[in-house]
Amino acid sequence: RIPLPETICGLTRGEITNNELTNPGLGYTVPYNGPEQKATIYIYDLGLATVPDDPTTEVVRKHFNDSIAQIIETKSAGFYSNVEIKNKFGTGDPATGVEFLCCEFRALEKGKEFETFLFLTSHSEHFVKVRFTTSMHVRSSIYAREFADSVAKLLWPERKRRDLQ
Repeated sequence: RIPLPETICGLTRGEITNNELTNPGLGYTVPYNGPEQKATIYIYDLGLATVPDDPTTEVVRKHFNDSIAQIIETKSAGFYSNVEIKNKFGTGDPATGVEFLCCEFRALEKGKEFETFLFLTSHSEHFVKVRFTTSMHVRSSIYAREFADSVAKLLWPERKRRDLQ
């Protein structure tokens, strides 16, 4: 179990959805909402017998690339008029190792430009995916990273993490 507080970085937790009831393998969806940002945490195993607890493994990297492709496909599904990859990176530090695989996107919806971030890791035999979406802002990537780092602290409270300011 992952303890998910009522608020993370000023965003308030919404109603948790148990996707296992109708779609086994899709786990749980946990939304967090704020006035200008929203985030969703997904915890699931895709029905796999094992999910390695290391985001650099082939299983997790493949799922990361599949997740990127799903976001790009939202354009052809008509959700967005444009979606492009802005940056790919990993979070963590030499002491903790890689925590999340990350991809930053710029997208356009109804003429409004925004940024959305994909963070993916594995923990306790599950994938943990974070989607963080915000309007275009000079601090967008900082807000997204702060949210992901806060989730990392929930996943690995025993790790000694250096602040990466």
